[in-house]
Amino acid sequence: MSIATQNNWKKFIEIFNSTGFIFILPAINYVITFAYETGKASYYHIPEDFIELQLPQLFKPTIKVLLMDGFFFILLIFLSCIVWLLFREIDARIIEPLFKNRLIDRSEEKRFIKWFVFVLILISLASSYSISKSQGKMDARKKSEYWQVTIDSKDYVVVDTYKDSYILVPIKGAKFETKYRFLKIEENSNNINLEKFSDGISELNDI
Repeated sequence: MSIATQNNWKKFIEIFNSTGFIFILPAINYVITFAYETGKASYYHIPEDFIELQLPQLFKPTIKVLLMDGFFFILLIFLSCIVWLLFREIDARIIEPLFKNRLIDRSEEKRFIKWFVFVLILISLASSYSISKSQGKMDARKKSEYWQVTIDSKDYVVVDTYKDSYILVPIKGAKFETKYRFLKIEENSNNINLEKFSDGISELNDI
């Protein structure tokens, strides 16, 4: 690596350290929250197009998901360290004596470790999306309190809001149909009651 390239790399690192996290952390939080809401919506078969994030939602799943992802990341680092140590031993005791050269030169180890950590972070972020989406779907399945409204002799429960409307799904007992409709928040506001379902609600066709 040339001196000019090294200097450019150092400048990039300095800029990233000072400003990068200011933009990256909120972006990560937004993606994790969006994944959580996507998981919730998928349980009721609501399209992602109707997911509208509000400020309180940006903090709702983050702590729980970050704790789970933190555990995964620590486990990933632990296993990676074991793999790295084994690789170094094999490289030094088997590869070098046989081929008179190492797969990774000692002078390149630091740079290799930096990229290795970068890849671990990417894996951890990808897992965060999956974990958050699964958590959202699980929380929707466990939810036991819903606002219920009756329209034209048919019962609906409120599962979310979009712009100035409720998102409703029709229910029969404690089962919901894989349909949805919108209801203006101003309409029928006096006819909405809080109902409890001890085991939550599940899909009508779910066996």
